[in-house]
Amino acid sequence: MNAHGARVRCLAIASRSCSGGGTRVRPFSARRAALVSSITPDPPCDSWHLAEDTFDVVVSGEAAGLVTRLGELIGTAACESSAARAVRRGLHQTASVPGNWIAASVHQGVVREVVGSTSSSQDAPLPAPSALFGISTVFDVFDHNPTAHVFSDSGRGCIYDCTFCSEGMSAVGSRPQLDGAAERLYGQLATAATIVAEDHPVRKAAAFVEDSVFLGGSPRAIERFVTLARAHPPGGTFGCQFTIDQVLARRDLLIALVEVGLSYVFVGLETSEPLMIGGLSKNVRPQTAWLHRMEAVLAFLSSAGILCGVGVLFGLGEDQQSRLRLVSVLERWRTTYGSPCTVSFNWAVQHPLRGHDGGRNYRYLDWALPNTDWISAFEPFGEASALYPLAGRQHPRLSEVEELRGAIETLNRSNLDTAGAAVSRNH
Repeated sequence: MNAHGARVRCLAIASRSCSGGGTRVRPFSARRAALVSSITPDPPCDSWHLAEDTFDVVVSGEAAGLVTRLGELIGTAACESSAARAVRRGLHQTASVPGNWIAASVHQGVVREVVGSTSSSQDAPLPAPSALFGISTVFDVFDHNPTAHVFSDSGRGCIYDCTFCSEGMSAVGSRPQLDGAAERLYGQLATAATIVAEDHPVRKAAAFVEDSVFLGGSPRAIERFVTLARAHPPGGTFGCQFTIDQVLARRDLLIALVEVGLSYVFVGLETSEPLMIGGLSKNVRPQTAWLHRMEAVLAFLSSAGILCGVGVLFGLGEDQQSRLRLVSVLERWRTTYGSPCTVSFNWAVQHPLRGHDGGRNYRYLDWALPNTDWISAFEPFGEASALYPLAGRQHPRLSEVEELRGAIETLNRSNLDTAGAAVSRNH
């Protein structure tokens, strides 16, 4: 409810929040998808005529300045019967706001976009979220201690460009910006530790680094961070994301990171057959089988006392038997290594990707799961949809998803007590 008593529908998107065994993302909804559908312009079409209040305003991108401008529009809408309507109709006035962003609203039945100017850069430092909002999340992998989300701001997305990923370089349009990244990350970790000490004095501080790849995977930036943390330990423990091949190529750096608080690494396994599905640009050493490399990662991390989580993404073109075999392999690894302790299952959903969507041109106006049978089948998944598969891929089959749910539930019941305790004792 805003200052004038008008109800404003506020919608928000987060790209990845299931990396550490915390709160899972619920299945991909049509309304979440509508937030980013404006990135792919739609031509006027009578059959797709939308009501003006289908949504108020959708924003995607770096929009700190735009949020201020939208607030000003609401503040000047006292004479309007609806502040939300005033913002929708005045959205064109925001075009001069600098930043890499797109905003959209419904105008005369179709989605219309306003694109920010490109005069701003990503160099301006952002405040630590924990300093602004406190810390209320917890991750299982950090013993349910208060867990901050921290950022190095080393880039808008990933250094790789996997075709199915919304964080790929083609979608985010920017290369890593590593100058000062180690210092920014160190500062955010130190701030998080201070906040936990003040607000949760009997708890330990924890943090998850939300970089797509920790400090862009840069050995120099990682070494700089280790130097800072050794000189003045920020306090607490943290987790981060690496690729399979990065872990195997940077073992010494990971050992050094353990010395300054690293206790958890999340890896995007995605599939058992990267060569068959194609488009996995982070598969940089294909001479050795993908699953063999993943097992080597688990063996190394286990020996180093580092917990490991993995992300699995179905719907990339693999068959059902491949999916079931992968779940079985995960269960075997848990028995052998006590790891992965966290498995995030998702079903690939086509994102707009700034027009790089294989010609799908989805409108995202229907609910992603058409009935309760699908909702039940996809319950163990984070992001999932029955209606919006990747370009060139088939829609999921309900019977296969239900079969997978049974296999995943069996995996989740697997006993980690003995092996998991052995890993935990190492750190």
